Amino acid sequence: MAGLLARGQTLLSRLPHYGWVSAFLLALLATLHAVSVRQPVPGVISISEATAAVPFRPEVMPEQVRLPHILDDQSPVWWNRVDYEIPWPVELHYDHPEEARLALLLPRVGTRFRVLLNDSEIYDVGWYVDSHRNILSGWFPNFVTLPSGLLKPNPRDNSLHIQIQGQLLERS
Repeated sequence: MAGLLARGQTLLSRLPHYGWVSAFLLALLATLHAVSVRQPVPGVISISEATAAVPFRPEVMPEQVRLPHILDDQSPVWWNRVDYEIPWPVELHYDHPEEARLALLLPRVGTRFRVLLNDSEIYDVGWYVDSHRNILSGWFPNFVTLPSGLLKPNPRDNSLHIQIQGQLLERS
């Protein structure tokens, strides 16, 4: 062993530079993967499906879609406006609606959208802005609180809708 590491050389210095750089990068990637793996958060319910409909186009039947639903991957009739009906999660219940503290996290939506709880608008981004202006709401997540005054006594009776207006050349 002393003969291999003669004259002050370490094992690391005997490796070619690409070997220890590769080992370092591999360790960095493994660490990044470990900290970025999706973990369940207590009290958070993930919604993975919704019913999507194209209003004003009766020939297009509503579809069950997986979320996130990329409108750019659909045919052009889907590119203008789409209404999503979000099913109320079975796990999400409360005893007294006035005491419920609920919210909806939309990691990315796209361009112009609004959220309706029991047919009342509770949030919008760019919905009423002139159609010639760019609205880049997909750059940041949206946190929408659900007003307890609009919740129904029976949680299963609530309806949650997200309406989206697509915009050319902007991913929705």
